[in-house]
Parts: sequence; C-alpha cells; structure tokens
Amino acid sequence: EPVPTPEPAPAPIPFPAGETTQQRYYVHVASLRVRKGPGLIFDTIGYLSLGDIVKELTSTTDKTWLQIQSETGLLGWCFSEYLQNIE
Repeated sequence: EPVPTPEPAPAPIPFPAGETTQQRYYVHVASLRVRKGPGLIFDTIGYLSLGDIVKELTSTTDKTWLQIQSETGLLGWCFSEYLQNIE
C-alpha cells in the first residue's frame, strides 16, 4: 500500500510577527513612548530619549510597530516612524 507523501511546508514570509531580527535603531525624536503592546490603546510603560539605542525583538507584520529592548533593559513596543535604522 503506498505511503502518502506529506505536503511541502509553505515558504516563510520575510520577517513575520514573532521572528527575531536583532536590528538596531536609534530614537530620532525628543521623547518616544514605550507601550505594553503594538498600538495607541496600550498603556505607556516608559520613555526613550533622542539618541537612545534599541534593538528590535519582533514587529507587527506591516512593521509599523516594533517590539524593542533598550540598553537599560526597558522592554516594550514603539511606533517605528520615530526609530532610525542603524546601518
């Protein structure tokens, strides 16, 4: 009796939510809120200042919100428009 061949897994989408990138960014506004989740409805849990460096842990699929960790250990979500990619 023939053994069924499993379907091949679909190709991964580049940088889906949940994938770790470790990309680094700096804050390019005077003050940036860090929130509990990816959106304005989430509470502010801290602030970043101009020039602070953060690393991206993950992002929303459209990259509008990044989950970051600051050099001081602050962990939360920031609106990506206010973060500049460090090449």
